[in-house]
Amino acid sequence: MWENVSKAVPVKAKKYREDFRKVQWFIDSGEKVVACVAPSFIADFPQWNPEKFFTILHALGFTWASEIAIGAEMVAAESLKWLNRQPDGVYISSCCPSVVNLIGIYHPELLKNLVPVYSPMVAHAKRIKQTFGSDVKTVFIGPCIAKKEESDQYKEYLDAAITFQELDQWINEEKIDIPGLPVVTDDFVVGKANRGNLFPVEGGMISTMDRKAPLTDLQRMTFSGIENIKEILSEMEISQPVGKLFLELLLCEGGCIKGPGSANPWRVGKQETFPDPKCTAEFRKRLFHKTPSQRCGRYFKGLYRFPPGDPLHPSRKGHTGCA
Repeated sequence: MWENVSKAVPVKAKKYREDFRKVQWFIDSGEKVVACVAPSFIADFPQWNPEKFFTILHALGFTWASEIAIGAEMVAAESLKWLNRQPDGVYISSCCPSVVNLIGIYHPELLKNLVPVYSPMVAHAKRIKQTFGSDVKTVFIGPCIAKKEESDQYKEYLDAAITFQELDQWINEEKIDIPGLPVVTDDFVVGKANRGNLFPVEGGMISTMDRKAPLTDLQRMTFSGIENIKEILSEMEISQPVGKLFLELLLCEGGCIKGPGSANPWRVGKQETFPDPKCTAEFRKRLFHKTPSQRCGRYFKGLYRFPPGDPLHPSRKGHTGCA
């Protein structure tokens, strides 16, 4: 719910925890640090193509970079398998930590309706640790400030979470000669995302799931914005489900791409639905890019294959699988 609070409180009275100094300390201390980047970076930093953006991350001192959209594809696939095994009822995505918190605080009776799968950030960071070793530092970078609390809940997988605003401040402080940066080495960007890049836009998870396999007996609906979410959750308490329904709920109106930690102030806090047709076309055009890496797919062999007993369902501390 921090997104809603951030937009409601007067500008000079609101402040979220900044963690990029902690990340700088990791790098200065010689740690291996992986930048786990949310797919909406292409909308937050439109002045750079993806290759240039990753080159800048390399210049800041990150050892590797990887797109969280890879984790989104993992979550979509696992959610799809889980949903296909369930009886009729209403099921809610657990990808948005603010929605999960809202349910836990105000509608705890609906916790059982959450799909018990990690969020894309946690699933991706977990696989990074499994691939490169537990000593590697994983850092979320994106527009969502609720990810800071979520990263605190999963310290075994995530070491820090910073916003695009923090990243932008960091880049400006370093005074990097961006045009003069050499091309990033071929193995810097780990893995390559595909349809998971749609996750930050409202309906993106459903779109990714639909590409995995047709769901003939499952209805899908998506809603975003705090007032819409509150209304949906209130109706769920009194309604009787007919058939099987999956709800993709995102607290930020328009999706994660409208998170309050965005580096693009024109997109944060606006009331109109996002994205408009022009923005949608530009976003889709930019998101399907080729990363500099052609060989690093070897690092993520088996990325979509989960060993027995590890279907990405968190079972610790009595959690329902929500982040």
